[in-house]
Amino acid sequence: MKTWLGSGVFAAVVLAGACAQALTISDAKLVMDPSGHAPLSGLLTFTTDAPATATLVIESAGRETMTHEFTGKAGTAHSLMVLGMVANAKHRVHAEVKDAGGGSAKTQAFEVQTAPLPDNFPPLTVTTARPRRMEPGFTIVPFFRWPPGAEPDRNYGLMVAVNAQGEVVWVYKTDHTANDPVMLVNGNMAYQYERSGVMYEIDMLGNIVRRWHSTGIPKDGIPADSIPVETDTFHHNFDQKPDGNFLILSTEVRKFDAYPSSESTVPSPTAPSEVIGDVILEVEPTGKIVRQAKLFDLVDPMRIGYDSLGTFFYAQVYAKVLKAPAKDWSHTNSVFYDAKTDNLVLSSRHLDFVYKLDLKTGKLKWILGNHDGWSEREQPLLLKPIGDNFKWQYHQHAAKVTPQGTILLFDNGNFRARPGQERQPADQNYSRAVEFKVDEAAMTVEQVWSYGEDAADRFHSPFICDVDWLTTTGNVLITDGGRIKDKDGKPSVNLFAGHHWSRIVEVTHEQPAAKVWELVIDDPRVGWAVFRSERVASLYR
Repeated sequence: MKTWLGSGVFAAVVLAGACAQALTISDAKLVMDPSGHAPLSGLLTFTTDAPATATLVIESAGRETMTHEFTGKAGTAHSLMVLGMVANAKHRVHAEVKDAGGGSAKTQAFEVQTAPLPDNFPPLTVTTARPRRMEPGFTIVPFFRWPPGAEPDRNYGLMVAVNAQGEVVWVYKTDHTANDPVMLVNGNMAYQYERSGVMYEIDMLGNIVRRWHSTGIPKDGIPADSIPVETDTFHHNFDQKPDGNFLILSTEVRKFDAYPSSESTVPSPTAPSEVIGDVILEVEPTGKIVRQAKLFDLVDPMRIGYDSLGTFFYAQVYAKVLKAPAKDWSHTNSVFYDAKTDNLVLSSRHLDFVYKLDLKTGKLKWILGNHDGWSEREQPLLLKPIGDNFKWQYHQHAAKVTPQGTILLFDNGNFRARPGQERQPADQNYSRAVEFKVDEAAMTVEQVWSYGEDAADRFHSPFICDVDWLTTTGNVLITDGGRIKDKDGKPSVNLFAGHHWSRIVEVTHEQPAAKVWELVIDDPRVGWAVFRSERVASLYR
């Protein structure tokens, strides 16, 4: 497969002035884009006549030389991933090897000219950069291409890594949407093909290492080597435990004879309904389900929120097994594994609450969200807000536990109301990154930090989005990935009639926070949205 940057096998060029070494290198070869999906990546292979370890060196005119030491057991057959080259630039690549006795040698140098990014690539503009205050590393960004007046292009998949200057240093291109990259414990990357019930593991060269698929809904074109998981779907987000097991969000459908039928009337009239609820799975890499918890069994299924009666999101997913679209009751959109407590923290968008689940017992430990509408069973689980500046979150995403044990999340802020209450319009609303401190003994919650609700930094992103704690600096990385403008340039919540654009912003953990980096993705020709992003210290992990 040819890519837009091309691919090729580069012949060896001898380094000027090279002299005989104690080690002998042979069969050196550099292949660019060996998978056909990662055009800025290459594979350098060679052999040595004695066991040795290798260091990769990439030189580029006007740029700092990049090196990466490949640690591990010394060997004679070497396959080195070449990562981090920018587009439309000349690079010089070689490897240096050493053996246990102090012998050393260099491979020949390979000249690489990368092609420019194509015209239809998302425009990336860095509007703020304060490198000394930034978290070091690269930002991995997955894109939804969103044509005007339509759904996202599900035949277009793009993930990139950018440096602090906004330069693209890694690309993964495929023929399906790729969202929420997760760096695995083995150093590879995994992602889900949005709403398809398919999950991929790839290496940084773009090769598919493994893939999994849910079996509950028939699918076409599943390869024979795909690992089956006996559940209806995979959706939104997943996490991985240190032992390699996956925490995956799935769904089930239940029938109710009398289910709420109105979000504006409280109490609501009822009608027979098929309803979709979330299922939380722990799955071994073999596909075996270790344990599961069903949200229908954990909280009152009659408590609804705005959008709980919508049917759009899963209509196509369940089209082969349901006669009519089912209601999207809970819409859990994130799962985070807290290794310190062996618990999960999850976010239910349509019910406007975050919940902590004991992984071993399958029971809830607390509920963080507006107290309206809960049944008597849930009352003891509700966290009581304290502090003068406290505000509930609404339609949130990406709830996570920080190193200090607080809860960090992206509060989309949709409507800022519960059913029966007046909805706040988009042009008067706001989103924010917000941090809560939970006292489980006292069952209280306190808001300790936020960014985005003040007038100077106010913004509104009504769908998707992400927030991450950055461990070296203590900064916060915010994926403000679901911005929509109407024809007059005003904020909108209409997914299919507005113009989509996005940004990624890094701020300090101060109050007020200081912006240290901002990457804007805005194209007048076509919309771009970003579900999640990830800052990594190195492309090699």
